[in-house]
Amino acid sequence: MTTTSEPTLFDMPAPDTGLEACRFVWDSLSRHEARALWTELTNWVDWLRDTYQLDTKIKSCWYRHSPVLYELTALMAAHKAVYLTEPDARDAYREDLTAWHTQWMRASVAEIAKQMADCTLDGCAYTRHRPVVDTEMAAFITADVARRSTTAPVGTSMSAMSDDQMSDLVDRGLATQLPPTDHGQARVESGGTHWHLNPLTNTWEAQSTN
Repeated sequence: MTTTSEPTLFDMPAPDTGLEACRFVWDSLSRHEARALWTELTNWVDWLRDTYQLDTKIKSCWYRHSPVLYELTALMAAHKAVYLTEPDARDAYREDLTAWHTQWMRASVAEIAKQMADCTLDGCAYTRHRPVVDTEMAAFITADVARRSTTAPVGTSMSAMSDDQMSDLVDRGLATQLPPTDHGQARVESGGTHWHLNPLTNTWEAQSTN
């Protein structure tokens, strides 16, 4: 869990998808939500460590380890998604109970044991560090964006484009000029789609090939 004032994942600019972070994303929680999740998670981890005898793998300082905290939160959410069900499905036989053990729990516990290998009853060995960021990354991204066309990629669901956009595709070899129609209308093929030039609007319109 983030404990500094540094930007978190959900502070970063992102496309407006209309979606929200679920309640298991620690960086997005209010005080009330965080208190509720801490209570739910600590109770569940206590049950997990005791039931499966995992105290030597998931050590008592697990809550101090950010990666372990996220791992156990996800494992708990997956466990409850499997074991909690609608009343009318309560008696149904199901295979996802085994899948939770073989696909999720065992791999997670093994990874957590590695993360906590140096921790002992006398102290927690976890130290958070900031990953090194390549100083040339920003310049590389800027150059990558600059080399791209302002037109949409071939094969997208565009139904019209400007004459300048089509000319750019032709210049880049991504569109091929075809013989004009019987009415003298200019034609181009790009990405398997035929385009006709509308002389009234001077825009290229995608045509059905059916």
